[in-house]
Amino acid sequence: MSVLKTYSREQIAKQNILTLFRWIESGSLEEIELNNLICFIKEQLEILKKESAPGKVSCPQVYGCLDDSFLNAVLKDYGFGSDNRLLLDRLFAEAAGEIKTGKDIPEAAARHPWLDIKNSLTDCLENEVIISFPGKTNTDLTKPEIFAAPDINSIVDLMNKSILSVLNIHVNLSGAYRLVHKGSTARGVSLDNAEFDFDPLFASQKDYDLFLKKLPLILNALSEIWKANGVSILSEDSDNQYPWGRLINLIALDKDGIVFRVQLLAGKDRKSWIEFINGQMAQIKALDGSWEYVSGQIILFKRLVRDVLHGYGKSYGGLDGMMCVEFILQADSSVEYGRRITTIGSFDKTMRWVYRIGFDQASSAIIPFDIATKQTGIYSPDPNKLPITCSSIFWNKLVNAARKYVELDKVEMSEDEFAGLGINPDRISGQLYEVI
Repeated sequence: MSVLKTYSREQIAKQNILTLFRWIESGSLEEIELNNLICFIKEQLEILKKESAPGKVSCPQVYGCLDDSFLNAVLKDYGFGSDNRLLLDRLFAEAAGEIKTGKDIPEAAARHPWLDIKNSLTDCLENEVIISFPGKTNTDLTKPEIFAAPDINSIVDLMNKSILSVLNIHVNLSGAYRLVHKGSTARGVSLDNAEFDFDPLFASQKDYDLFLKKLPLILNALSEIWKANGVSILSEDSDNQYPWGRLINLIALDKDGIVFRVQLLAGKDRKSWIEFINGQMAQIKALDGSWEYVSGQIILFKRLVRDVLHGYGKSYGGLDGMMCVEFILQADSSVEYGRRITTIGSFDKTMRWVYRIGFDQASSAIIPFDIATKQTGIYSPDPNKLPITCSSIFWNKLVNAARKYVELDKVEMSEDEFAGLGINPDRISGQLYEVI
């Protein structure tokens, strides 16, 4: 069934605007990408204006704040690889202060207790998306709240067929080649299904060198194949070369106009993070564990990190998607740097582990991350067994949330209780919680 038969143009436009501002907020767009996508945001805003024409429901105030002045200021002060939340929220507050709410535009009520719709732009945009999909909100915190998103299977099928086709034409492969679908979307633990990660891997150095040499031709041919299948590319960036390969970012619209991003990390054949995860999943299955259960625990932890603690992503000094997965799989549930799973991981187990190593009950103080994890930490899938790190600010938030969770001592939480894990008062029962 076509998405358009289910979702309106307004709903898709609101979802697209939210997706793009989340990427802007996290600093994950190169400047050339940002320039292209600001134009697309303007197009989506025009759709909302038409949908809010006389006789229809008034356009929510937040979209009225996103005028040319606002978007130009974003272009001017945006920081690639940086946390742009303060920038967006400052510009949003300034713009909202200049707009008087009309009688026919009531202030929206927050659909979740962790949404700060008065001071946070992305929270406000998320709230409007939720409002646009009546009846789709859920209270199961182990399930991602996904609204309009590309169909995973159709995108994966298109990637497999189109990339192999252009490689056969322009590279004339002389050795083995494989396309590895990795990342959160591949494992069913994405919060929005808007990002796809693939590794095109070549057994032959000759094939990889030819791929790099003919990359412009390959990308043009790829664009034509996608266009023939109803997928249009909004922006591409292929200049990032790393020791392990060339990173290619493609931001596109699916056949129903929903924006998504594909990251291709092309290089010589190598072990991918997904193989490490597949090994962990196999061990979980051998322990009679269910990935469906574990993935729900990962989603719950991700929602805590992103929505309540506001630390989802390296630019925030917190944890990215891979790190969140490993916190659930490894904490008190593995040995040998996470290579051997000993028990089934869970949100409860992870939070109690963080509390145990990070909170000094005798002094009521938070133990610094490097000291707390000196004996046992969480490790990345890197073959060098590198420990995962985070900023001291985020670690303090996580330890405080773990303390509150342990004190709550509940198997299931309400949304209010979940949101309360992020509250960090200076004093609780007269006791100052400090960092030692």
